[in-house]
Amino acid sequence: MRQWEQKHERVFSDPAFARKYARRHNRIGKSFGSKISEELLFRGQNDGRLLDVGCGSGATILQIKKLLPNYDIKGLDLSEPLLDILRDKLNNQVPRSGIKVIKAAADAIPFEDNSFDSVLNINMAHIVKDPILMFREMLRVLNPGGFLYIADLHRTWLGIFEKEINSSFNIKEVKELIAKASLPKGKFSHDLLWWYYKT
Repeated sequence: MRQWEQKHERVFSDPAFARKYARRHNRIGKSFGSKISEELLFRGQNDGRLLDVGCGSGATILQIKKLLPNYDIKGLDLSEPLLDILRDKLNNQVPRSGIKVIKAAADAIPFEDNSFDSVLNINMAHIVKDPILMFREMLRVLNPGGFLYIADLHRTWLGIFEKEINSSFNIKEVKELIAKASLPKGKFSHDLLWWYYKT
């Protein structure tokens, strides 16, 4: 079991840690929201049903809703403190965004098969106990031919500066996870910090 995963249960149930985590990840979450919105618009999908598995404090889905207001968006996470931060943001919005949040595990998504046109998962694969099961659950709730987007940190020498990187998968391990999860053929890429998979 990886070190970051061992701490997961404790740190994500701590409100102080959640506030710090939300502040630290807000900018990157917005950036992912903008990138995903551009991708959806490029595909001609300016509305539909979207699920963010591991939505955290919601920076990504809030940005998507801002750019694509016609989307019906659900956010799922297991961290009550992070979801509380997102709920506070939603309650303070005028007009209300219509985003719905659910506390649930990523390996037991409480939706029927083929429920969503788009399913996202960002910065989660290195945290969950069974990323393969999570990926399969995401695929189960995705409509056939829908948009599946996964991104996470990958292990590199930069782990000497950022401990979280040390607990992530290397590129070879990521490709093995994707293959074992039987995800559809998609585009895989990576940069210095992140790997990306999309259908």
